[in-house]
Amino acid sequence: MRLLAMLIPMALTALPHRPVGDPTPPTGESILRQMHDRYAGKWYQTLSFVQTSQFADGKTETWYEAAEIPGKLRIDIGPLDSMNAIIFRNDSLYVFLGGTLRASRPEV
Repeated sequence: MRLLAMLIPMALTALPHRPVGDPTPPTGESILRQMHDRYAGKWYQTLSFVQTSQFADGKTETWYEAAEIPGKLRIDIGPLDSMNAIIFRNDSLYVFLGGTLRASRPEV
């Protein structure tokens, strides 16, 4: 019994706790505002990565994606020498096939 009395306080101190006065924000807007206030001016401006996309029909594509935030995203669809790409720029979308612009339209 004495061992149990010693272990309970030790176990309780290991539990995570929320600091007093740091309540969970009540709304999603509050969370976004806190994120903005904490990271304004510190967030990255560019991002790039490679993604393998698999479609329902079993087809796969490698996408080479690069973004400049806010408002610019380029997706080159592999192989890179195919010159197939999709570009989102501000409020527009551009589709290139074989290096030729094939479609463009407004896109949010």
